Amino acid sequence: MKYHKLVRDKIPEIIRQNGRISVTRILGKDEYAIALRQKLQEEVEEFLESGALEELADILEVVYALATTNATIEQLERLRHEKHEERGGFAQSVFLVEVLERAKQVLPETAVKEQAVRYQTLLAKLPRVSESDMDLLLQAREQVESEPELDSETMQKVQAKIANAQNK
Repeated sequence: MKYHKLVRDKIPEIIRQNGRISVTRILGKDEYAIALRQKLQEEVEEFLESGALEELADILEVVYALATTNATIEQLERLRHEKHEERGGFAQSVFLVEVLERAKQVLPETAVKEQAVRYQTLLAKLPRVSESDMDLLLQAREQVESEPELDSETMQKVQAKIANAQNK
C-alpha cells in the first residue's frame, strides 16, 4: 500500500515490528515544509470529523514542527502570548455577527421616518432658493444623508442655513 505522506518518526519502526517493510526517504527543507502543511490539513480534517482530543494533540505536534522550520517553539509561544494579550483569546466564546459602518446602521423605523421627513422638508424648500445658495443646500442635503441619526441641534442649524439662504 502506498502512502506518500509525512509520518511520525517512529512509524517505520512500528511497521517493522509488525513484520512489514516500510520504504521511506528523508525530505529536504522545502519538501518538509510543504509536507508539514499537508499534514496539518490532514490532521485538522481528522479533528473536524471526529472531535477527538487525540487529533488535537496531532495538530499541536504538527504546529510545533512547522514552527521549527523557520523559528523556535519559544518564539511561537511568545507570539501567541503577545496576540493573546493584545486581542484576547477565545475563552469568552465571542461570535462576531456583523460590523456596521455608522452611515449604514440599521435604524429603528421611527428614526427612518423622521430622517425621510427631514430630507423631504429640505427638498420642498429647494425651489425657493437662489442658485448662489445651491452649494449650501447641497452640503445640508449631504449632511442629512450621511448622518443616520441627525440630532435636533444639527437639524436646526441646517434649517437656519436654508432660511438664511431663502432670505438673501
